[in-house]
Parts: sequence; C-alpha cells; structure tokens
Amino acid sequence: MMARNAQPRASKAKRRAGTPKPQAEEPWLPLRYRRQAGDLKRDAVLSVAAAAFCENGYHATSLDDIAERLSMTKSTLYYYFKSKDEILYRCMHRGLSNVRAAVNELYAVPGSGRDVLEAIMVKCAEQSLNVFSRCATLIGEGPLPEARRKELLGLEREIWVKIRSVVERGMNDGSIARTDPRIVTSNLSGAITWTTRWFKPGGALSAGEVGRMSIDSLLYGIVPRPKPKGRTR
Repeated sequence: MMARNAQPRASKAKRRAGTPKPQAEEPWLPLRYRRQAGDLKRDAVLSVAAAAFCENGYHATSLDDIAERLSMTKSTLYYYFKSKDEILYRCMHRGLSNVRAAVNELYAVPGSGRDVLEAIMVKCAEQSLNVFSRCATLIGEGPLPEARRKELLGLEREIWVKIRSVVERGMNDGSIARTDPRIVTSNLSGAITWTTRWFKPGGALSAGEVGRMSIDSLLYGIVPRPKPKGRTR
C-alpha cells in the first residue's frame, strides 16, 4: 500500500515545484527596489524644478507648474517634497556639492599650484554650467529660511577656502605671481560664476568648451601669446 501511494504524492510534489510563482505587484517589491524607484523620481523632480527655476525664476514657478511638467499631480509631488523651499534647497545643495566634490578630487593631485588650480577651475567651470549649479547661481539662497541659507553659505565658503589654499600653494612654489590670494580667488570664482548668467545650453559651444575658453582667458589674459616652438600652421 505504501509503495502504491508514494507515486501520486511524488507527482503532486513535482507539479507544485514546476508551477511558476505569481509575480509580486509593485507595492510588495523588496524595499531596496522601492527605494531605488523613489530616488529616481526625486531626482527627476529636482532636475525639472531646477530647470523651471532657471527659466522662469523661483517666485514665478509654482508647484503646479513643476507637477505639470512632470505629468503628475500636486499631491504626488508633496509625497516626495514637503514644500517649494525644500525643492530649491535640494537643488542648490546638489549643485554646490558637485562643485565641492570636483575641488576635493583634484586638491591633492601632485603638481604645481598653478597646474592644480587650472585643473580645478576647468572642472568647476564645467560643473557651474549644469542645471543644479545654474539654479544655485541664478536663484541664490535668498528665498530660503535663515538656517538653510547659513548652511549653503557655509558650503560656498568651504569651496572658496579650498581654492584659496591652492592659490597660496602656487604663490609659494613660484608658479603663480605673488599677490593677495583672496583677491585672486574671488576674481576667479566670480568670473566662473558669472558664466552661468549668459551661457545657454544647446548652443554652438558645449559647457566643456566654454569652461576651457573661460579658464584660458582668466589664467593667460587676452593679449597675444607666442606660439610654442616647433608649431606650424
């Protein structure tokens, strides 16, 4: 009896093993996948909002405008961000954080102060022309609450101090003319920042080309320079 009954149970178990499991619906996906999807949506909101702020100004851009660009409801937008102030803060913080990361990456690179400064300035010029950095420059921290303003100003100060230390390094090793490093740093930073006010994405020159040309004129001036020996037209 036991031998005769074993076969049906084995077949039944085999059928169960071969039956595909139903796919989980989105709300029940593993937590890590839901978090990834949420992060992507937050990034999309910030990118679209930063572009809208740059195009129309902060006060002229409403949450309804941002939601419409994203083809979502305003209530859905509130799920990801509590207020328009928070969206602006996140956009500006990302822009400044990108610049800080670029400076920190190149700060300890071997070379003369001038070489390191040039590399940093080129990278900062490129970063300053992305949508988040443009938002930080064109809108500024003025509309934000005081605590947020102080935090962003502290981040800007951190970047400025790091660049000034590279300028001082160059003055000490003789690769940069000795003068007041604060003035040099402020002039370089201000010139790069101002580029965001006239640069138009999608134009004849890319952000990288504009950055490179801007740094060349800042570091080498606008007077004609002799061509390197051995170069022919």
